[in-house]
Amino acid sequence: KIKDGRTAYDRKQFAVAIPMLEKELARTKTRSERGQLAYRLADSYRRTGQDEKSLEWFKTAYDNNAGPDALKGYAYALKKLERYSDAREQFKALGIEIGSPYEYRKEITACNVAEGWLKEQAGGSGWTIQPAPFNSPQNDFATMYAPDGRLVFTSDRAMSVGANNYTWTNNRFMDLFIVEPDAASAQEFDLQLNTPGNEGTACFNKMTGEIFFVRAIAAYKGDDAFCKIYTAQKNSEAAWDDATPLPFQKEKINYVHPALSTDGNTL
Repeated sequence: KIKDGRTAYDRKQFAVAIPMLEKELARTKTRSERGQLAYRLADSYRRTGQDEKSLEWFKTAYDNNAGPDALKGYAYALKKLERYSDAREQFKALGIEIGSPYEYRKEITACNVAEGWLKEQAGGSGWTIQPAPFNSPQNDFATMYAPDGRLVFTSDRAMSVGANNYTWTNNRFMDLFIVEPDAASAQEFDLQLNTPGNEGTACFNKMTGEIFFVRAIAAYKGDDAFCKIYTAQKNSEAAWDDATPLPFQKEKINYVHPALSTDGNTL
């Protein structure tokens, strides 16, 4: 049970940390403490995808002596929100503040290039981009074709397995889903592979039908969960066997996002 915003932030429970940090900020009495709390709040908003709010709080943190890290967060937030002119100026200021004016020249160049792309965009690129019909209001990502031609993807949508929400995002834990590419409704990929915890980012061996995917699991009950790459094979009854972790992995290290070479021989 987390009782304060600092602990929630350190435990990566960012959705839990946000309301706690906001209350603690209202009670803080010193400028230094306000800066540190504002930085944690800004980063919590960033890590939960709330970019406008993260921008506001990174600026507040910097104005309250949180230092170069707060200015760095502010610059990157501006860049992510496509405010490239402002981001460029903040990257310049950041380089001066840390005593290395050219430290962020790649980011400054990126802002210049992106501004050029936005101007070109007005003329049209020939590509039409639109959201797939099976998207949800939550996170949907990491699409991969299954051997039968359907799409498998990762999502923390409301229909995921399990009753609890993930304290990082306040969404459900992630699962694998499957859908026809032009369909509007997806379904759970497989209840044998999806658990109440996090699963995602699958790939398939087209030759054997074997699946590789990521599952977050703790070494023992009550310990922190780390990601491992699992594999499973369909049996003679066309059901998935129990998934097993690949043998080269060590405890308390994250292994993520498997991808197979075309011939299926290299992961």
